[in-house]
Order: sequence, then structure tokens, then C-alpha cells
Amino acid sequence: MSWDEYVNDQLLKSGHVKDGAILGHDGKAWATSKGFAVSADEGKFINSAFTDASTARANGMKVNGEKYFILRTDNDTIYAKKGTKGLCLIKTKKALCVGLYEEPKQTAGQCNSVVGKMADFLKDKGY
Repeated sequence: MSWDEYVNDQLLKSGHVKDGAILGHDGKAWATSKGFAVSADEGKFINSAFTDASTARANGMKVNGEKYFILRTDNDTIYAKKGTKGLCLIKTKKALCVGLYEEPKQTAGQCNSVVGKMADFLKDKGY
């Protein structure tokens, strides 16, 4: 299965994720949903926020060119929001899983669950 298929089949087909991506720790996209572009600089910033979230908390973070405000972080998960849109970002050993939801069609809890399952799958496969 290609990385694009993981994004399309595991994230988007659930109906609980509007847009998604899988990135490497270097910030480069392995796969993104159509029309959802996470730049390498955005990806690098996301990865750095898992180590030190203070800058992201203070200034927000850009994903797909849009600025989101951090709601919560822990060792491997970041939750962010902008209006009716929200993000769930999960770091695995080698990848960053990105899921975007847009209310009212999707909810944070549903998106978090789907992205979490994808991250668990990648962790089980050594990613």
C-alpha cells in the first residue's frame, strides 16, 4: 500500500477527517490529501513543537498556510484549532500524522480517534 492510500483509505474514507497528511520528521510530505499542502517548513516546525511547544503555544503554527492555535500538547500529540477547523497531530518513531476536521461535519473526538489509530498502526510497523 502506498502512503497516499494510507491517507485516503485510513484517514479520509472514515468521514471523520477532512484532510490529512503523513510527513517525515524532516518535514517533507510522504503523502497528503488532494488540495492539502503541508510545506517542508511547516512540517519542520510541527516536528520541533513536539520537543519544545513554547513557540507554537505563543505564536500558533501554520499548516496548509493557515495559522492554528495550540489547545494542548503532550509527548506525542498536539491539538490545535482555528474557528471551525481543528488539527490532530501525532508523532511516531519516524512520521508525523496530520488530521484536519471541520465542524459540524467532523468532530475533534472523531478525528483524534482516526488519526490515533493511524499512528498506532504506523508505530506497530516500526514507523
